Amino acid sequence: MEIRSFDTYDEKIYYLHPELSPDTPIYKYMDFDFFLDMVKRKKFYVSIKREFEDRNEKRLPIKQVMPFRAVGGHLFKDKTFVEDEVNVYMDRSHDFDEIKEWPVSCWTLRSDENYLMWKSYTSKIGVRIQTTIDKFVDSITPNDYTIYCGKMTYCGYNPSQTIKELAFTKSHHFSNEEELRFYFEPQKNSCRKELSDSIFIELPMLLNVNCGNVIDEVILSPFIKDGAADMICDFLNRTEDLAKCSIKKSNIRI
Repeated sequence: MEIRSFDTYDEKIYYLHPELSPDTPIYKYMDFDFFLDMVKRKKFYVSIKREFEDRNEKRLPIKQVMPFRAVGGHLFKDKTFVEDEVNVYMDRSHDFDEIKEWPVSCWTLRSDENYLMWKSYTSKIGVRIQTTIDKFVDSITPNDYTIYCGKMTYCGYNPSQTIKELAFTKSHHFSNEEELRFYFEPQKNSCRKELSDSIFIELPMLLNVNCGNVIDEVILSPFIKDGAADMICDFLNRTEDLAKCSIKKSNIRI
């Protein structure tokens, strides 16, 4: 998934994979407090790639992406040390170390509610929001990032993949997520330096967003009791920034 396989879209520096269209519906499960930050404070929570639990998000999966293995503390291929391949690995590792510091936002293309995603990505009080790719990108201010948007592939890792292909790759065990991912590459040197030191930055990291026309639908978690869900729906329906939004309770009954 090289940069050239993306299409530049609109005024932002924004690369959209050709298999997707700007009006593709996307969905995100999130806790209610992050949702309120988005609506009331116009702040959208994003993770840093290295903060994910999957260890392959934190470091280059050497066993899968390089054709040599460690034996007795030395690197061999067919019992012969290959210095050039080690140098290739070091270069790729350096590039990966940069990408793992990028902010990232994970969504799903699954239009149906999913019980396991409710359990995995929200606490008891959570929501699922729906928007489109272009609405989400348009909402982000300022334009300090180059944005890469693409579907995750679940083919596993191999030596022929580029760094950006690795960034959009996961193990087949995650395939039921049907994940769509946005990466935010800092454009400015000052912003890049800040991210390189982001281990010292207090998380969560928040992007400024204009929420007025972003959210098309909000579904409340099935784990919220009916009485509380009715009160939350009433509160959200009276929220000005959600005036154009459909708000409803989950179709899943627990």
